[in-house]
Amino acid sequence: MKMPLITSLLSLAIVMLHLLFGAMPADLIWVSDEQLERQWSMLSAHFVHLSTEHLIWNLVPFIILGGSIEGHSRRRLMLSLYVGVLSVWIYLVLLSPLYSYAGLSGVLNTLLVVALYEVQKQRAYRVAAFITLGLSLAKIIYELYSQTGIFTSTVWPPAPAAHLAGWIGGILLALYLYTFRDKSPQYQTETTQQFNITVLNQ
Repeated sequence: MKMPLITSLLSLAIVMLHLLFGAMPADLIWVSDEQLERQWSMLSAHFVHLSTEHLIWNLVPFIILGGSIEGHSRRRLMLSLYVGVLSVWIYLVLLSPLYSYAGLSGVLNTLLVVALYEVQKQRAYRVAAFITLGLSLAKIIYELYSQTGIFTSTVWPPAPAAHLAGWIGGILLALYLYTFRDKSPQYQTETTQQFNITVLNQ
């Protein structure tokens, strides 16, 4: 298992942004009317939050999920973050009625799907992984219909459609990894070699 360096650094950056700029920093949140003038906000908006409670509810899962994925592959974590940000961006620009957006929860749903994809590779945890995946989708559907957050509430209305966008991005990424990466002969050879090295070092 690799040390979760990227997860640790990003977590520190999220906390520092909150301490330095506070909740809902105007220059860092995404605003639909200003997205062309402040293009950086499509990235920065994911790392700033609406309150300390909002920060904690996003940061703790990020540490767990990011660390889990990074334990398998740092490159896979970076790819998951990229796909998550891109999925939410597509939703916000093309489909969303939202005027503004902030928080990591959309991207967290991408990370959740990818983390569960890694977990299900172990036969003993496969059923639990798919049950958790189904429950995560059920949570999003409930929030879409009720327009209320299950775990937390913020000064802004919840954005469950952004959560769904991140979840779908995670599904697409997991399918890509399964089809083109993890089933490739080269990956299987590398995995076998890494396993043999681990066994020899024990």
